Amino acid sequence: MSVGLPAGTEFLMIAILSGSLNVILMMVSGVDGVAIYTASWRIIMMAMVPIMAIGISLIAVTGASLGAKKYENINIIHNYGIKIGMIIVIIMAGTIFLLAPYISYLFTYSPGSANLQAFCADFLRIVSISLLFLPLGVSSTSIFKGLGRGLDSLLIAIVRVIILEIFFAYVLAVPLGMGQYGVWWGIVIGQALGAIFAYLWSKRYIKKLLSSGKI
Repeated sequence: MSVGLPAGTEFLMIAILSGSLNVILMMVSGVDGVAIYTASWRIIMMAMVPIMAIGISLIAVTGASLGAKKYENINIIHNYGIKIGMIIVIIMAGTIFLLAPYISYLFTYSPGSANLQAFCADFLRIVSISLLFLPLGVSSTSIFKGLGRGLDSLLIAIVRVIILEIFFAYVLAVPLGMGQYGVWWGIVIGQALGAIFAYLWSKRYIKKLLSSGKI
């Protein structure tokens, strides 16, 4: 329960993020901005799947190391998850960035949406940058879940979603006048800072764990 309830609440954070970004997009670019975000985000989510799978496996392996009291393995697991994840996202992000105009055509082939193709391509190219930080965040939060510290993982999600992504998306889009491009760059900045925050917090905790020899 200490892991499952916070993990379930993290999905609520995703819903809050999506709803908040839709509201901001309606403010600055109307229904077209929402359509671009909704359609193009599906591609980004598909690219996230392998990293999420790695995160799930990290939870199980971390839990096994914790049970066996092999605390030194936790740092190895953390680093390995990030390494494998980075290899995958570099390939995925590079592919999306290069093929963005062709991928965006899948959602804008009809005459009524053809005018959105260039914007969808820009969205994919900008937001694909955020994928490069995903392994840091996912691997770090998975380590906390594997250690039974679901609340730590939830707090990281709150900081990333509520404090960082929504904040930067709003500030860049509205006060700074960047419009829908501000929302997209806000996602990238929020993801990047949130992932770095998660990584530093997890490394600090792992170091503390190794020095004390216990949870």
